[in-house]
Amino acid sequence: MGQASRKRQQRRISPVARLDGLVRQTRLDAVETAAAVQAREKASVMVQLVRVPVRQAALEARKRELVDQAREFGVEWAVIGAALGVTPQAVQKRYGPARGERAS
Repeated sequence: MGQASRKRQQRRISPVARLDGLVRQTRLDAVETAAAVQAREKASVMVQLVRVPVRQAALEARKRELVDQAREFGVEWAVIGAALGVTPQAVQKRYGPARGERAS
């Protein structure tokens, strides 16, 4: 089929067929857009997930500093444990003596 014949055939496409084609293409575009949004959201979640251990380590270091400071101010293990939602024994076992109480 020659180029002229193809052009004639393209011209014969009814407006309804053209509209159907546009609707199909719009649906495909919407699916591709939804997939792109989903991929972007997935990547964002994964980046945040990778950061969790780093943040946990930083929070744990800060918690240790605060426990040490509290002990240096004479706050009892029971009070520190209550603030952290654990028993006095658990907090003492985990954090041990404060910097000033540690053996040299």
